[in-house]
Amino acid sequence: MAKRPWLVPAAFILLGLIWGSSFLWIKIGVREMDPATLVAYRISLGALAMLVYVRITGEKLPRTVREWAPMAALGMIATALPFFLITWGEQYIDSGTAAVLNSLTPIFSLILAGVILRTESVTLVRIIGLVTGFAGAALLASREFALRGDPFALLGVVKQLMWRRSRAASAFLRLASAARGLLGASIPIRRILTAK
Repeated sequence: MAKRPWLVPAAFILLGLIWGSSFLWIKIGVREMDPATLVAYRISLGALAMLVYVRITGEKLPRTVREWAPMAALGMIATALPFFLITWGEQYIDSGTAAVLNSLTPIFSLILAGVILRTESVTLVRIIGLVTGFAGAALLASREFALRGDPFALLGVVKQLMWRRSRAASAFLRLASAARGLLGASIPIRRILTAK
């Protein structure tokens, strides 16, 4: 790594381009097909890529219902539902606003962990960060309403916020399932499923 100091910044930039452009590609895709179809294609391509990975590495897929059930629930909460909500929301808001609303995921994680589950302490610094982050996202998202004056833009924002809560809840489901040993697949697959 010391011989290639450019590798980490280059990987970071590439990752930002890939993740950041996903909102743009969703906006383009939702113009051509309905959200459910677009999400079905997206998830199917991801599943195909995972099957190729499993085949190349020789990993074993889970075999029992006890192993598949938490992964199916996690797939629904962490992937299918958020992908559908974000795609549905982008019918009504632009991709830039969707990307800004993406910043609310840590905010909903703090609310879920600190207030509802009480697994994290809620300090004054965290509350100030939560309020500041929410205010910043609200300010940036308000541009959508000012530009369009469209009541459907509010529907799009609500869908985006629902997906953020779903994403935050899925992080806790992943941790709980991993802690209980319910992700009974082999270690590398377990690492992939519980990774952020």
